[in-house]
Amino acid sequence: MAINDIVAYGRDMNWILNEMGVESSRVPEISKKILECKELLEEDNYDDAEKCIDSIENIIGNNDREVLALKNSLEFWRE
Repeated sequence: MAINDIVAYGRDMNWILNEMGVESSRVPEISKKILECKELLEEDNYDDAEKCIDSIENIIGNNDREVLALKNSLEFWRE
């Protein structure tokens, strides 16, 4: 499969959708919440970031790629 002359075989589904012009495959509410958590991390507001991440995790679970990335970032910056 080729998208814009780039081979898509083996690529992540979100990457493929992004190449096709789809901005996000997530529900807008979750996308907004993820962005909010990232902003809290950037502001070094770790307690609120943790609460934010937990609220997403309660909705979509703990095995989501972005939830895991947020949790890893939180652990990294807290140390």
